[in-house]
Amino acid sequence: MSLRKQTPSDFLKQIIGRPVVVKLNSGVDYRGVLACLDGYMNIAIEQTEEYVNGQLKNKYGDAFLRGNNVRTGQRSPLIPLKQTGSGAGRGCCSGSALMYGGCK
Repeated sequence: MSLRKQTPSDFLKQIIGRPVVVKLNSGVDYRGVLACLDGYMNIAIEQTEEYVNGQLKNKYGDAFLRGNNVRTGQRSPLIPLKQTGSGAGRGCCSGSALMYGGCK
């Protein structure tokens, strides 16, 4: 059995619409459902919760995180997934720079 190596692009395409945790350079964590991202790692998240020092500080419907502020991003099995939009049609990431789908 051969294992196919997964590229970062493949991984990112697979997690659109799934729960994620994004850590910023400032140490703040944002948890929510990945709506889309672009080639600059600008990230749009739905059902967003902001955590500072592990404590919930705010809840946002949608959030846009600028890529140069992102330290890490990961899938999160801990966030319950509510069925809302996928960000489609809202222009959540920059049009021509959009690489990974999710926003059309």
